[in-house]
Amino acid sequence: SQSSPFPCDDNTITVTLTSTMPLLYSCAPQITLSNLIDTATVDVSDMTITFLSADMATLSYTGGSWTQSTGTLHINISDAMMQAGTDRVRDISFTFDLMNPERGQAGPAIALDGEIENHNAYSWTQLMNQDATTANLDYTGKADGTIVAPAAGDAATLYIIAASFAVRAISTSTPY
Repeated sequence: SQSSPFPCDDNTITVTLTSTMPLLYSCAPQITLSNLIDTATVDVSDMTITFLSADMATLSYTGGSWTQSTGTLHINISDAMMQAGTDRVRDISFTFDLMNPERGQAGPAIALDGEIENHNAYSWTQLMNQDATTANLDYTGKADGTIVAPAAGDAATLYIIAASFAVRAISTSTPY
């Protein structure tokens, strides 16, 4: 899900994952989210990831690697596990911040790549489920809440509302 569908706004992305089995530190698990396209966030080699799940406690991890051109975020889960002091995880929930693009767009299909690198590398790819609900938006400083009403699907990650003018009028001060 996301915190804002507004162009050029800071957007906190929330990701929730539950594996089919515990991921062990000794297997060096890693994940990559891709197709988070057209953001205004430049490449970052040490993006802050905030883990929220009980398996990882509340951990601020600065090891995320963001690539703007491909909309890719790579996280070495085993490094985060080491910082959290755990040797296994099953439930992984985290947030990270992006800057929304300047134009409206539909929420893209976001892919999740999982990888286990110990001994023989094993990887898999799945599409993330998009949030089709209505966002609980904070309109403070962005809109008065009456022009752009929340709509179903606006919580989908990187769904951005196109900017436009709701009132369009022009007049003259004198008809002569």
